[in-house]
Amino acid sequence: MDLMDEEAEAEATQEPAHQLSPFESLMIQKMDAMFHLHQEHSTNVHSTLDNITTRLENIETRLTLSNLLNPDEYEA
Repeated sequence: MDLMDEEAEAEATQEPAHQLSPFESLMIQKMDAMFHLHQEHSTNVHSTLDNITTRLENIETRLTLSNLLNPDEYEA
């Protein structure tokens, strides 16, 4: 019996859910859209940086191999 009283009191003390105004709903939608654009942009930036890093590593490897194969070419 006490358990039912406690549950009834808990339900009575809960506040009703807040209904969002049209403005609040619109702002949440706009913020969600901005968040998704930010995520997409961030992903693109990381992809581009990874691509640049890979290209630089390839250039470094080619220069190292070229220097090993033709050491006299780079001495001045």
